[in-house]
Amino acid sequence: MKKIDIKTLLATSGIFLLIAVLTICYYGALPDTMVTHFGVNGEPNGSMAKYMMILTPLLFFCVYLFICVLYDVKGIGKTPVIRVVKWLFPLLALIIQVSLLWYNLGGELDYRRLVIGLLAIYYMVIGNYLPKEELDSKTNEIERKGRKQSGYLLMIGGLLQLVSLLGSPTLSILVMILVGISVVSLSIYYAYLHFKTAS
Repeated sequence: MKKIDIKTLLATSGIFLLIAVLTICYYGALPDTMVTHFGVNGEPNGSMAKYMMILTPLLFFCVYLFICVLYDVKGIGKTPVIRVVKWLFPLLALIIQVSLLWYNLGGELDYRRLVIGLLAIYYMVIGNYLPKEELDSKTNEIERKGRKQSGYLLMIGGLLQLVSLLGSPTLSILVMILVGISVVSLSIYYAYLHFKTAS
């Protein structure tokens, strides 16, 4: 069994603790039914009872804890991409929770720009670290090339997502779909090359 990265686990768990503390502090001021989802046009189209604002982050934390331990046990928890994901997940959860609290307490929020902006940053960060991931000597050149090109594609996709914020919501959705299809297609292509070479 591989060693579990306790330091990172404790540090990132502190972010979830901060989410819980903030939610509890403002719980009394929140409406009984809270807006939690927005449409493409930025208008609210989904809600839940306010007690779910505590239960949902708790559920996310349990899932996060399980995934982190699983990665560490498998011995891939300290690879560059996984280490970044370990920090990105709780940070994104914090930003989203604070944004929802802000909106439901009466603040104004452009949720479309927030979500697309966060998605763009996520793409660019993962795209930056994906080619840097340490691969064992058995990993063939096709997989290395595939990771490198996927990383570049994600970085370009992230930049395009940011640029799409200057246009309409429809443009942002189209760019998101285009980037998603491109990444999946590239992955399938290199998986096919890998299979063809192996056979």
